[in-house]
Amino acid sequence: MQSILIMKRRILIVEDELGARRLMEYLLGAYYQVTAVTNGKEAIHFLDEGNEVDLIISDIEMPIMTGLEMVTYMRDMPVYSEIPFILVSSRDKSAVETALGYQEVNYINKPLQPKTLYRKVEEVLSRAV
Repeated sequence: MQSILIMKRRILIVEDELGARRLMEYLLGAYYQVTAVTNGKEAIHFLDEGNEVDLIISDIEMPIMTGLEMVTYMRDMPVYSEIPFILVSSRDKSAVETALGYQEVNYINKPLQPKTLYRKVEEVLSRAV
């Protein structure tokens, strides 16, 4: 019998709020390989160590390095520029798009709704294939 190895897609969660971070880990952990860190600087360090991810889900407002600062930094780095992002915030989506200077942002409002999270993750990952 042949063994079929199915690799789970890898998601990096960047969220300083413990409850939101644990919720996303719980909701996505059954379907994806999930790693979580608490700020943008930790996320960049994780990737600089050679870890690869298929998607980053990041809060916007965090200490040390915000989600907006992290996205801006990573978009300027060729090695990270193709990693898709989903930004999570209680801010208005248009304010986030203006801050980043992008036409379109993958975005989810807080408080997180499980169906919305699943749907957005699947949508973004299906475009990244």
